[in-house]
Amino acid sequence: MTIRRQARPEEEELEVKKTELAVLEEELALKELDLETLRSEIRTFLRVYLASVGPIALERDRLFARIANSIYALDPTEINRKRSLAANETAGEAERDQNQQDSAWGRHEPSESPRFESTAALRDRFIDLVKQAHPDLARDEEDRLKRNEFMVRMNHAYREGNEEALRALGDEWALGGDRSQDESIGNHLVRLIRLIAAVKRRLIDAESEINGLKLSEDNILMERSFAASAEGRDLISQVVARIEEEIQELQTTIKESLARLETAAHP
Repeated sequence: MTIRRQARPEEEELEVKKTELAVLEEELALKELDLETLRSEIRTFLRVYLASVGPIALERDRLFARIANSIYALDPTEINRKRSLAANETAGEAERDQNQQDSAWGRHEPSESPRFESTAALRDRFIDLVKQAHPDLARDEEDRLKRNEFMVRMNHAYREGNEEALRALGDEWALGGDRSQDESIGNHLVRLIRLIAAVKRRLIDAESEINGLKLSEDNILMERSFAASAEGRDLISQVVARIEEEIQELQTTIKESLARLETAAHP
């Protein structure tokens, strides 16, 4: 007859904490997936939106500055000087933003889809990696730094829809990402308690980040665009058309002003 050893209280508590942490890890992985998906949706939309709207908006702002500068040159009052400075600053900011966008994302065709497309396989691989490599599951600060860097690469691969890169990251982590350490039951229990607390905090923070993104101007613009698309309208094209009309009006203003100046110079 085999006598089974009764588990000690600390061993029973350890199993309870392991189960609790496993449940929280699953919840955390899904929450991180929601957060990164929303980030990717906004980023993809903005990349296409700004590729369409950015250059033509910059042209409009330059025309505004040109007109403001001309008005100040003809009528150098203090208020015209301020308007000229403000118009030049707006055009300068628009140009810097456009250069940064071109540098960060490259030049993209306006015809690209503004929607981020994910797949079940991509999401599953991301979730599995989060449960293994999330920074809040780190053993110490050195481990956290390593996991932070790894998480950045995971997020990038997910944003790019690169399932192969996520698969490679999974292989990399399996080979050396998480090195187990011998530890006593007491130390293991303390570590699990700390991990549970860290994961709970991260869940709250991630939810807060998601809510903040949902309230952001970029997300609101994206939602408006998608709602318009569901109604058969293209909001991006509408914005571009409206700016083109403004440009035509500004060009007409410039031509009329030049004609008046020519008449005044040669009565």
